[in-house]
Amino acid sequence: MKFDKTKADPFLLPDGDYYFEVVEATDTVFEQDDQSIPQIKVLLRLTWETEQGERTSFLNQWLCSESRVYLLRQFLYSVGLGDDWDAGEVDSSDLFGLSGSCRVEQYEQRKNKVMRNKVAEWYPLEESEKPTKKDKTKPKKSKAAYGTDLDGDIPF
Repeated sequence: MKFDKTKADPFLLPDGDYYFEVVEATDTVFEQDDQSIPQIKVLLRLTWETEQGERTSFLNQWLCSESRVYLLRQFLYSVGLGDDWDAGEVDSSDLFGLSGSCRVEQYEQRKNKVMRNKVAEWYPLEESEKPTKKDKTKPKKSKAAYGTDLDGDIPF
C-alpha cells in the first residue's frame, strides 16, 4: 500500500489540564553555542477523561538547569520534591513513577513550523498530598483525585 506520509497530522492534545505520571527519566546534555547544558528528559503518561472513558497519551518534556529554570522548580514541587529544589540538586532516577497534574498547551516549532504540545505549567501538590521521603518513588496523587474509579477489576 502506498501512502503520502506528509498528509499525516501529528496527534495534538487540546490545551488543558492533565494528570501525569513519569514513566521514564534520563539525564541528557543539550549542546548550545559550544556549551553543554545538563537536562533531564522525562517521558510523561498523560491521562484525561472523555465521554468514551479514560484516554492516555505520551509526551516528552525536557527539564533544564540553565534556561526556563522556573519550569524545573514547578515540576519538582508538583511531584513533591521541593526539598530537592531547595538543595539545588535532583537525580533523574528519583523521578520514575512520580505523578501530579499539569497544563498542556500547543505551540508552533520555530524551525519547521509544526504544531506540538508542551507542558506550560506544573501544578503544585496540596499540602495534604506532600509525600514523605520514604514514599518518594510512589505516585504522589491517586487518579481518584481526578475522578477516576480505581476500585474496579484489574484489566488483564
